[in-house]
Amino acid sequence: MNKVVVEIDKARNPYSGLGQFCIHLGKQLQVYQPEDAELEFALSKKAGKPVGEEQNYHLIKNIQRYTGIQAGQKSVWHTTHQDSPFVPKSGPKVLLTIHDLNFLEKYRNALRHKWRLRLIQNKINRSSAVVTISEFTANQVREHLNLRDKPLHVIYNGCVQHPGPSATPMQPVKGNFLFTIGVLQPRKNIEVLIPLMKMLPDFKLVVSGNAQPKYGELLHHLVDQAGLHNRIIFTGPVTDAEKMWYYNNCTAFVFPSRSEGFGLPVIEAMNAGKPVFLSTSTCLPEIGGKEAFYWNTFDPAQMKDVLLKGLSSWTPEKQQLSTQWAGRFSWENAAQHYWEVYKSLL
Repeated sequence: MNKVVVEIDKARNPYSGLGQFCIHLGKQLQVYQPEDAELEFALSKKAGKPVGEEQNYHLIKNIQRYTGIQAGQKSVWHTTHQDSPFVPKSGPKVLLTIHDLNFLEKYRNALRHKWRLRLIQNKINRSSAVVTISEFTANQVREHLNLRDKPLHVIYNGCVQHPGPSATPMQPVKGNFLFTIGVLQPRKNIEVLIPLMKMLPDFKLVVSGNAQPKYGELLHHLVDQAGLHNRIIFTGPVTDAEKMWYYNNCTAFVFPSRSEGFGLPVIEAMNAGKPVFLSTSTCLPEIGGKEAFYWNTFDPAQMKDVLLKGLSSWTPEKQQLSTQWAGRFSWENAAQHYWEVYKSLL
């Protein structure tokens, strides 16, 4: 029996992008599991049982972050993100998923770039194949790393097509409001929305997600300086049901990020039938396609013009096309493609 192990330790933080990736992919891999393959999920005890009580779990001890994984008689080991410490030193064939090389944008220190790239290169050297979650990241990998003639596959992340009911959040909003969500850190570029909101007196802005402390303090300071604390609302993390309420009730979704590996909230908003306004940075034009609206500059007056023109042009036909585009990104498709790659390694 072929044994495939999928490392999903990031599921211990279920509301992070990597946590969502591990949980949704893990559940769909079970649906498309072939009869001649045994599936296990590797994770630490803190992660619980995020993809089902009855599944086979391979418990990872914390010390193995430093000593390495002993995978035994497994056939394929899937390391699900480029920074994972859980790569078997020997034994099974390894599949490595690289989500992004965002540190190339985040840090200007060349030595730090070199160090991070070396860590990923070591994982590529141990791997038999590599997956990236966008063509943009695939091109970055080809430019900055040596694949050593190993196959590189692009498998887009999915979006839950029927996410379930919404629930009124702790901070509901009346009237027109813009919505954005994600881990609040400098690359998310949320600060450019503050002067934009000064030019949109008929709108509020809801910002959801955990914040890195220093960046969170900066955002609150800028909001207070602008006198917008009554119109810019920071909710902190929200449940899936609360998130759906914001998607369903917002006027538009805004995402001025400077660096993304995929940008799942973009697809979630499009799937909810909302117009999305994005930066043109990194992979976002690839993910939003021609159905999204784009800011080519962060000048607040020009951002306002793009937003208002986009909203005025939004029609049921455009909404339908946007939703159809989002339907291309499903966890079902992702799971089937991953099984194809696993089979190629068996």
